[in-house]
Parts: sequence; structure tokens; C-alpha cells
Amino acid sequence: MGQNRALPLTIEERKHPLAKCESCPLGRRGRYVPTKFPVNPNNHSGMAFVGEAPARFEIRAGQPFVGASGQLLNVVIGQHGLDRDDVLLTNACSCHYPDSMKALPKEAIEACRPRLVSELEWAGIHTVVALGNSASTPFLPKDIAKKGITKLRVGPPKLIALENSIPIELVPTFHPAYCLRSHGMFPLMQSDIVKAILKKQICIWYEPTYEVITEPRLAHALMREIITLNKDHGVVVDTESGRDKDQSYGRDDGLFGRVLCIGIGPTDVSHEHHVYVFADSCFGVDPVTDDDYSLANRELMIRLLCVCGIIAQNGKYDIGVLMKFLHYDAPFPLDFDTMLASYALYEVGGIHGLDYMGQELLGAPDWKDAVKEYITKEEGYGAIPRDVLYKYNAFDVHATRLLRSYFGDLLERKGLLKFFNWLCQVVSPMLTIVESNGMGWDHERSKELEASLTKEIDELEAQLPIVTVKD
Repeated sequence: MGQNRALPLTIEERKHPLAKCESCPLGRRGRYVPTKFPVNPNNHSGMAFVGEAPARFEIRAGQPFVGASGQLLNVVIGQHGLDRDDVLLTNACSCHYPDSMKALPKEAIEACRPRLVSELEWAGIHTVVALGNSASTPFLPKDIAKKGITKLRVGPPKLIALENSIPIELVPTFHPAYCLRSHGMFPLMQSDIVKAILKKQICIWYEPTYEVITEPRLAHALMREIITLNKDHGVVVDTESGRDKDQSYGRDDGLFGRVLCIGIGPTDVSHEHHVYVFADSCFGVDPVTDDDYSLANRELMIRLLCVCGIIAQNGKYDIGVLMKFLHYDAPFPLDFDTMLASYALYEVGGIHGLDYMGQELLGAPDWKDAVKEYITKEEGYGAIPRDVLYKYNAFDVHATRLLRSYFGDLLERKGLLKFFNWLCQVVSPMLTIVESNGMGWDHERSKELEASLTKEIDELEAQLPIVTVKD
């Protein structure tokens, strides 16, 4: 005989009148924990914190967020004058799911969604902090929700409209339980909750002015001017080739390695809001047919980079591309790297891309979104229309320039400048060479070391006393 399966709940047996418990895989086996509403419904913050589902501590107490993650949340909101009695605390799914399931079924979130929406509306909630991927799911379209919490949390609160409800500001962030396991994410969760409470987002961003140069003679004159005004001050440099430099490494050969344009952002006061985009036509492609300016411009660009110094995002990539393009055999001086600055300050993954930092730290729009539709597997960035590509390049340069100011002050305040300068001046040039040329491996020497270390281990093990373990 087969196992008896529990019958689904009927509508009359629902744990909440608006939850579709009869269609939920946790209908009978999940233990229900009700939402905790603000103590004074007429005088509260208008904020809700939504988690995934109740855990063991919540089952015992019959309230959400009473375990270690709840205590951490209490501390964070308490720093801004809020108490758990001032906010609504609930979950995307009100029932605990057993460990055997390993993950909360999507069907459970969908079945509980009408309950969640009605409670938020009844309580007059205008701001929702969604703690984790599952907590964000009920509020966002599927194609957006699947991006994951690391990307969803970027930028200011998202204005959404739930059915039969006033607009709500959604702030996705990491769950406190995840922050307890991955401590590096805790500062990010803190900053997100500040967005929700203070309604403030850093907004340093403004659009740059930019000029596209396609004629070699004009490019020559502008580069000479940039050198004069920015000597030893550093210029922001960003190249566009076939690849996305935030996701690429190694050699750039063939079509993907073709330089499409070079963006230069001066840092002198008279040009600090402007970007020059030098098209590949400024540097020529054929030594036989190119005019004198095209050939001279390669030498002049080398001089510009060496005399001024480079400020970049993932500079080792751009420098490697420029070394190959300009036929220069040594890394150009890297004065500042915004990606390395971000890594030095925040030792976690997934938050160091230029578009990510631009939106999160500068309040910039997602300027990369304008080029995504054009990128192909065959040509990469080479398939982007040139006018769209040039604007994208200018925004890359400008975002890097603004981030350089943002990170420069922060690195100094945190005492990390010495470490950061070592990364720029020693580590990055070394990796530029390794990525361009590859890295050799001495197999014979490796075998010698292996034999020597194995012998040493055997000798040490022979000296260990023999211990007899009694039952």
C-alpha cells in the first residue's frame, strides 16, 4: 500500500481568509506564524519588513523576526529611532517550510501573496524593505525578480503599484540571516535600510558633456592640449573594444580585441565635466595608407598616457588593450583604479562593476541598458551603433571620474591609501603583463618541490607519538 497523502485544505480551513492555502504545498504541513502589525495603527512609520518564511524561533514565539536575524534587525532600525513596534513585520510566506524541502516553493509565495498585499494595504504601508530574493518575488515581475538580490538592491527605492493599493516604495536588500553568515554584506544591508528610513540616496551624478573626434588632425591638437593641462594630474581613460571589461580577462585577440574608441576625461578644472571620445579613425589602421597624423597620434597617445597617468575602472584591462593597440611594451602608469578601490573597501563579490557602482554610489541611471539590445555573440560591443557606443563610452569615463573623487576621500578616511596604492602600482601592472602574455609553469621544478615536501611530511609524521584510543 502507498503512503497516505494529506488532503489539501479547503477554503473554509484557510489559515488566513485571503491566503490560497488550498493550493499551497505548505497548506497542511507548514506551521503558520501571523504578521506582526504596528502597535499603534494610527501612528507608525508606514514601513514593513518582509522576510522569506518563519523559522524555528518564530514558530515557538508565534511572531516573525524574533531569532538572531530579528535581533540584528532590531539593532539596525534602532540606530535610526525606530522600534519593532513601529513597523510591520511579516514574510512572503506565513508558514514554516520543513528542512526536507531545502527551498521555499514558489507556489507557496504565490498562494500567500493576496494575504501579504491585503495586510500591507490595511496597515497603510508606504515603504517595504524586502529581505532577500524570496521576499522580493511578490512585488516584482518575474523577469526582474530573477536577477537576484545583489542586483535588485542597487539604486534608490523602486516605486511599485500593487493591486487595489497606493504606490509603495520597495527597497530590496539582503536578509539579516544571510548577513550573519556573510559579514561583508552587513554594511550593504545597513545602507539599504537607511535608504528606506531616511528617504535619501546619494546623488552625485550629472550627465557629462562630450565630444566625438573622428578626424586625425583635430585629435592631434586636442591630445596636445590635454597633455599641457593635465600633466601629472591624471586623466580618466576608458576603451571600448569587443568585450565587456568588467566581465573579461585574458588576451583580446581578433575581432573582440579591436579598439573601437578611446574615451579621455581630463581632470583639470576647465574640463572636469567634459569627455573626449577619440574614434578609432583618429589612429589609423593601415601604416601604408594612413596619413602622417594618424601615425603620429599613436605616439602622442602614448605620451599622453605616460605623462598624465591613468585613472580607470579595471585599469589592467584598458592598459592591456592600449599596450597592444599602440604597440607599447610596458604597462602605462595607473594612478587610480575605481574597481580596486571598491575591492579594497568592500571585500565582497558582485558589487564592483562600473554600472553597479554608478547607480548605487552616484545615483546614476542604468546607462548600460541602452547598449544591451545591440550586443551580439559574434561581434560583442562592435555591433553597437557608433553614436550609441560613443555616448556609452563618455558615460563610462564620467562615472569613473566621479567615483575617483568618492573613493579617494573614503580610502584616506579608512587608512587604506597605502594598501590601495600598492594594488595600483605593483599588483595591477603585474596582472596586466600576465593577462597579456600568459604565465609560464616550470613542471620539472614543480615535481622537485613535490618530492621534497612529501619527504619532509613523511619525516614529520614518523616523529609523531602513537596514541591508543580506548573504547
